[in-house]
Amino acid sequence: MTTPSRRAVTGVMAILLALICAYVGVRYSTQPDRAARCPAGSFCLYGGKDGTLMTASAPAAAWDLTGSGGPVRTVRNSSQYWACLYEKPSFGGRVGKVPPGGTQDMKGSATPSVASIKAAKSQAGCLSDYERCPERSLCLFREPSGRGPMQYWTAAAPEYGSDWHGGAGSVWNRSVQAACLYPAPGYRGQWTAPDGQHYDSFVVPPGSSTTLGAPYQTAVGSHRLVDDPSEC
Repeated sequence: MTTPSRRAVTGVMAILLALICAYVGVRYSTQPDRAARCPAGSFCLYGGKDGTLMTASAPAAAWDLTGSGGPVRTVRNSSQYWACLYEKPSFGGRVGKVPPGGTQDMKGSATPSVASIKAAKSQAGCLSDYERCPERSLCLFREPSGRGPMQYWTAAAPEYGSDWHGGAGSVWNRSVQAACLYPAPGYRGQWTAPDGQHYDSFVVPPGSSTTLGAPYQTAVGSHRLVDDPSEC
């Protein structure tokens, strides 16, 4: 048998539970949908408790997101381009792709962290970043296919100093001359290939881009720009 006091307590608890459920229901039902909050033609990056870290109009690119305010948890692509996600600044490291109109939860994805982002017209465009090399320049990249940190020059460089240390993963010669790459400063040094052959220089014709294989990627210390490749 239920006493009046117990019935009163039960009634109060039921009312409190109903109020809590109503509050939670209203709070979450009014939470804006990610897709609705991301403007058309934009990339939207969310972090924390669904907070917006960055909204960029495609085809804009972000070179370094490490200071954006926290880890990226979700990416919404409301543009007509593919959103290319990179785990390192300057489009380096592992690559993730979000199709036009798609949403990517970064947890468990190919790129659990996002440090840079760019637009591409196709999936294949996410795997190459040669296009950021300025016209009439020689560009060296840390990683293959024009990815990772980049440095460019418009003239010969007998030494790179603090501009560039060590080797290069790829190169694009957008100048009008042939580029001669050398393993050491002062247009000196020699590479030894796996087959034992020795090479004093690596020639990149004008307008050409390539990923550098062994042994060339291990050291690039200077370069010249010449009219005749035989001068290398």
